[in-house]
Amino acid sequence: RYGVERGRLGAGGTRGSSWWRAIVSIRDGGGEVGGGWFRGHISKKVGDGVDTCFWTDPWVEGTPLCERFGRLFHLAENKSVTVAEMFLLGWAAGGEAWLWRRPLRAWEEEMLGECQTLLLDISFQAHSSDSWSWQSDPV
Repeated sequence: RYGVERGRLGAGGTRGSSWWRAIVSIRDGGGEVGGGWFRGHISKKVGDGVDTCFWTDPWVEGTPLCERFGRLFHLAENKSVTVAEMFLLGWAAGGEAWLWRRPLRAWEEEMLGECQTLLLDISFQAHSSDSWSWQSDPV
C-alpha cells in the first residue's frame, strides 16, 4: 500500500493513513499558504534514471521540465515517462522518445531544440539508484 511508485511516494489511496497522505501532500505544497516550500528545496539526483520522472521531477537544474517547457509537456503523449525510458528511446534530435499529440509548430520545435540542448550534458551512473537531495538554500 505504501512505498515508492515510479519514483514517487505512494499515498496509499483512500485506504491509506490520513497522516501518511498529509506527509506525501507536502511535496506538492498541499495545505500550505503560498505552497511549495518543500518542493523548492529538493532536487533529484539521477543515477540510472529508472526512478526519476522525466517531465515532473526537478532533475535538471532543480526545475521540473514540465515547468520549464510547459507547452511541450502539454503536447507530450506520455507525461509519466522516466528519464531512463526517454534516454533509451533517444532524446537527441531525431530520437524516438518525443511523441506528440500533434505535429509541433515552428516555435515549439525551437523549444524542443532548447530542451534537447539542455539534455546534451546529462550523464548516468548505471550502477547507482536515483536519489533526492535537500538544498537548504535553493538557488
